[in-house]
Amino acid sequence: MRIRGVVALLLVAALRPLAAQTCTATNVANCTVTGNATRSVTVGVGYVARLILSTSTVTIPTPDIAQFDASVTGNGSFSFIVRANTPWQVSIRSTATTWTAAPLSARQTKPAGDLQWSLSAVSGFTNMTTSFAAVSSGTATAGSSVTVYLRAALAWTLETAGTYSLPLEVTVTSP
Repeated sequence: MRIRGVVALLLVAALRPLAAQTCTATNVANCTVTGNATRSVTVGVGYVARLILSTSTVTIPTPDIAQFDASVTGNGSFSFIVRANTPWQVSIRSTATTWTAAPLSARQTKPAGDLQWSLSAVSGFTNMTTSFAAVSSGTATAGSSVTVYLRAALAWTLETAGTYSLPLEVTVTSP
């Protein structure tokens, strides 16, 4: 799984120069500066978003006969945490149109759409594409956690023995 985070950060502090000022006190505990003693500080804070993934590799369990009969594997999963000072959106896509299969006798044309994702372990699965699909979004947060479940579509007549892998890209964006 390839991970990509889009993050922008701008933090600037500016202080106007202070003009030389003096204070004179005679037989008193404190002193007042005459004239304009007020100064200001300016801070420009840009959009900040951070994406933290729980793992860089997700393993989907090897399917058994019941799963072949159901045409899907069991679930693998990963979670992510978003920290942002702005509204955010996390998206996912495959960076390849087909899975990589080994050995060469394994199905070399298994489409990316055979990988399905959902925010529920039991329903609502969507086929993976090479275009970004919104997984989750939210407002400014110190830590929103989301779990993504992955499973693979199966067909008795197509899935030959082998190891299959598909590169994914997970991205956080803000306005």
